[in-house]
Amino acid sequence: MFNFKQSLTLIATGALLVGCSAGNKETADTEDKSQTIVAAAQVDAQALQKIDQLFSLTPTQYEAQQKALTSCMASRGFTYVPSNKQSQRSLRTLISPSQLTLDQARSFGYQNQASALTEASVGLDAPGAMEAFSGTSDSKIISVEGVPGGVKEDSCIASAYSELFGNTETGVFFEGGSLNLPLPYLNAATSDPRTQELNTQWSNCMKNDYQLEYESPSIIAKYPDQQTIDTATADAQCREKINYESQLLDIYNAYLTTFLNDNQNIIQQISDAKKLAETNAPKILSQ
Repeated sequence: MFNFKQSLTLIATGALLVGCSAGNKETADTEDKSQTIVAAAQVDAQALQKIDQLFSLTPTQYEAQQKALTSCMASRGFTYVPSNKQSQRSLRTLISPSQLTLDQARSFGYQNQASALTEASVGLDAPGAMEAFSGTSDSKIISVEGVPGGVKEDSCIASAYSELFGNTETGVFFEGGSLNLPLPYLNAATSDPRTQELNTQWSNCMKNDYQLEYESPSIIAKYPDQQTIDTATADAQCREKINYESQLLDIYNAYLTTFLNDNQNIIQQISDAKKLAETNAPKILSQ
């Protein structure tokens, strides 16, 4: 089960998917699949951006979704105050390390790497509010085959999905797909020898230029006491020196191009779901 804290984090980032998943089995399936994925020979340099756009609600769709949630909660006697600003999700946030520019490093160190999310959850601490929002413990889970997670049938999340997408299952497919379907391709890119070589180049720079020994930028996240301004600055300078971000995205785009090529049917389903949402959003907002 997702716990309440995890659910709220998903809410804050715009993903309302909650409920049960297969846990370790899904993780194992993702790892197994990633081992068979290969990088595309002809790379779409905009693959990551295309997937971000595919799995993002438009501002109008987001506003309608939030209004549907607010109305449902009000009908059950609770207040739900959504965030005024739509959080923009990106696959880049799932790729380690997080982006780090030299200006960011010098000004903030690593502090800005963990963005402060505004949780759209005002009022959910009232007795019974969370159950109204995410469903009761004995409620049926609405899920879609092949997509981890689901939503409780009696939840306001399910109600909002149904209003926006025409049915709850389509909402689960849209949100679950955005969070999970690209993961095996990201894992495959992480394991690519070119990614390892890039980290080796960075590690050599850190050692030779700054007498700091780390295997990769991601390792630094494991040592909070070492995340100083000086370390962040050295990290950013080495990334800049070897063109780390650009090379890293080239590798990931190669695998995400494969994702686009492998999942034409899913992409069409997502596109159709967004068209339904675009049709339904004005109706919701006019109520």
